Amino acid sequence: LLAGGATQTTVTATTNAVTTIVANAVINAGNRADITSVANTVVRTFTEGNTGTSLTELFTNLVNGNFSNIGMPSILASGGAGSGITVNNKAQTILDPNASVNATNQVNITADGDTSVRPADGQEFSAAMTTRGATLANAFAITDVFIDSDALIDIRQGAKVSSLNVNIDADNQISALAAARGNALVDIEGAHGSAFTRLNIGTAGNYSEAKISFATGTDIIGTDSLRIDATNSQKDGNLRSRAQGRGESNLFVGIATARSEGTAYVQSIVESASGSAMRSGDLSVNAESNFGLDRHAETISSTLVTKTLTVIKEVARTVEEKICKWMPWPLDKLCEVVTKTVISLVEVLEDIVVAAASYPSQGGLGVVLNGNGTYKDTINLNGDLYNIGSSDQSLKVNADGSIDATSTIGTTQDANNIYVDDIVSSAKMSMTFSANRGQIIGNAVMRVNKNIENLTVENSPAKPGLRQNQRAGL
Repeated sequence: LLAGGATQTTVTATTNAVTTIVANAVINAGNRADITSVANTVVRTFTEGNTGTSLTELFTNLVNGNFSNIGMPSILASGGAGSGITVNNKAQTILDPNASVNATNQVNITADGDTSVRPADGQEFSAAMTTRGATLANAFAITDVFIDSDALIDIRQGAKVSSLNVNIDADNQISALAAARGNALVDIEGAHGSAFTRLNIGTAGNYSEAKISFATGTDIIGTDSLRIDATNSQKDGNLRSRAQGRGESNLFVGIATARSEGTAYVQSIVESASGSAMRSGDLSVNAESNFGLDRHAETISSTLVTKTLTVIKEVARTVEEKICKWMPWPLDKLCEVVTKTVISLVEVLEDIVVAAASYPSQGGLGVVLNGNGTYKDTINLNGDLYNIGSSDQSLKVNADGSIDATSTIGTTQDANNIYVDDIVSSAKMSMTFSANRGQIIGNAVMRVNKNIENLTVENSPAKPGLRQNQRAGL
């Protein structure tokens, strides 16, 4: 006659992928060098509980001849199901002090963090509880998910990276759905179904982050291009916290309660210390986070029949009275008619539908941003930023005294002389810094290299006088 039960699943998953180039190590690649770490954690759970038997189930089994499942209906049924999930996922790539990585064409240094937490395949919820009773039923389900996922690159003191093209990329991706359903079904009196979900990413003191750090004395050279990207983003749509409470009664009371909570502390950071150096003809630095967090609290409650109550109501009636005063004959036949309204209280029977009650609510902070509505993303550069890679300059005089079309230096000439114009470096600064919803700070010094590495001048006897214009400069 009394039925109760509880079921719970607890999962703790920790993944640490660390790649380290030890102190003073030297890597020289003929074409390309890849230094990478990958941390990938996938959690799929489903916890289900069922308890109690209702009168409806009993009669259905009898009619269908399903005698093996016939049991006494439960007067009171109560049950709970819980799913608790904790994930710590970290991908970290480290160049220890004075380590060196070099390649002719390309160097890629990456850290990739990938975390996915969802209900088991084919299931809507990670925790589901159903209770059935003849008189009272209570069902409670909870799913609690915590994720701390990081992608980190740490270039330590004195480490060096050199190639024609250098890519340094920390990428952190998270996919998460915390879902629970509490379902209570009852025949006669009250059903209360409740569900609670909480999805937390990181904490206020330990953000889930993509982070790239350059210590003092580091020297990063990408002659043609240097790309530095710290990105932190959702995968497969917004993060979701979903709670569904159902309370259904065939008679009087159906109550449903649901609460969904969610908070995400996320950020992307690129930082360099004083005394560090970045050198490239095309430097690009990016720090970007992109997350959305949906909190859905769903409630379904119902009652199927009305309740008959005795109520007292006021009834108004109109009464006419004939008033005759004593008068001598024949005046005694003259009378006055007075109309009065009389209020009385009577008992009546009324059918009243007992309203089902639903209580959905949300909690948590959502995606935590700065006070101005931006992410905590930060580019904090200190040290020196060098723009390098100016093109060579040349002047070639053909045998007939004409200037060769390949020459990049301007001239003027007369019958016997060629006067050389200014010899100007073609170096142009190409540096891009992007933190679209964050901040860019620091005390970095930008240096434009105007050196001409190769200057070639070839003259011809046809023009023996090759002179620099009086106002020309180098």
